[in-house]
Amino acid sequence: MPISSLQQADSTRHVEQEATHPRVSPTNAINAALASPRGSRNLLDFQAWKESTASADQDLDVLEKQWTRILGDDLASSRVRFQSQLTLFDILSSSKYTVELTRLIKGFPDLLATLKDTETNHTIWAPIDAAFFNCNEIPRKPSDAQIREILEHHITPHFMPMSRVLVTPNIPVLLTAWRPHLNDKHRLSVRVSPWGMTVNATARIIGYDIFACNGVIHVLSTVVLPPPSVMEVVQCLPPARFSTLQLALKRTRLSEKFDHAGRMRSTFFAPSNEAFHKLGEGINTFLDSEEGESHLEALLQYHIAPTQTLFSNAFYDGPDPYAEPPSPIPSSSYYFTGGDTPHNHRLIKGRRCFTLSSMLRGQGILVDIVRYGGLITMRVNDSATATTQDHMARNGVAHEIDTVLVPPSTPGETTMGSFEKFEVEDFKARMAHYL
Repeated sequence: MPISSLQQADSTRHVEQEATHPRVSPTNAINAALASPRGSRNLLDFQAWKESTASADQDLDVLEKQWTRILGDDLASSRVRFQSQLTLFDILSSSKYTVELTRLIKGFPDLLATLKDTETNHTIWAPIDAAFFNCNEIPRKPSDAQIREILEHHITPHFMPMSRVLVTPNIPVLLTAWRPHLNDKHRLSVRVSPWGMTVNATARIIGYDIFACNGVIHVLSTVVLPPPSVMEVVQCLPPARFSTLQLALKRTRLSEKFDHAGRMRSTFFAPSNEAFHKLGEGINTFLDSEEGESHLEALLQYHIAPTQTLFSNAFYDGPDPYAEPPSPIPSSSYYFTGGDTPHNHRLIKGRRCFTLSSMLRGQGILVDIVRYGGLITMRVNDSATATTQDHMARNGVAHEIDTVLVPPSTPGETTMGSFEKFEVEDFKARMAHYL
């Protein structure tokens, strides 16, 4: 089919505004997008977004009001600017900004065929030429396998114009790696920052909504490389805010033990320095002591779900994390009731609760997620708030939290209360059940 029904719907919806949005030649679409102010403008009011997400309020009505106030008519700003008969590859190959990307794609006939296929829709996150030449992390002579990983990490097997990107916190890509990597498709985290929309916190979206007959292209300032392991991601968090956690992981050698086990998917709730400070001076002094080292390791284990990956809008789970090959999970199980597949254009809203099994003898971690469109709040054990969500890793995801998670007084208990401030002896007595 020359253009998807989804694109037809978008086109019909905005046809009345065509007079105020002149057509752009498809063959020069990327060049025009980068040359115009539209390519570099911020999509949203970042300060308003930041203020709205700073609150830990879980009420769905509050999120709805915040979402409406922030976006206004911005969701309607993503419009089909022309009815292109060119494929994604045609547009990429016609631009002076994506010569290197085009050259690399030509080296893989199956990827080239995918981008020329008019029976499917894809989204290309296209780094400009300078992004490849300025990326020091890419080897000087990368192998075909390395190049393929990078390319698959920039292709989403769904139609994702900016109107959908804004309401989808993270988006799957073609790259699927397993044993010991993530046991499902990798994902890109798309967020609003002071510099505009970013992908995996490293690449800016500098051009967007360049439509082809089989998908859409968004242009990136930087190559988005497949991420490192979840433990490496945590070690790369800003030391000014996470030095206590990073030193604790080194002291207990938990990072080495975790990586040595070859975990395929995991979720790490990373407490900040402030979170540890809430425990009080007495408990922190005890945890720093030789006697407290075993307690510290058990405490850290309770922050890790080693066989499940819970993103803010997707859940990778399965009966056997070491199954070979990994068993596919129906997409409907990832998402909130009401549907959150990329083919569903409805605004996603609702609440869902998850129970993850931690490294600490499988003791449960309760996660409550409330969502309205692109606004998502995540509460853990009804005591900690995920202040920053979705640090992507090759074998899972990490979320920053503002409170240390302390396991319940009775092992196996699933009801969690609000944060308690313990005396040292009370803390030792509670942790003794898990040593």
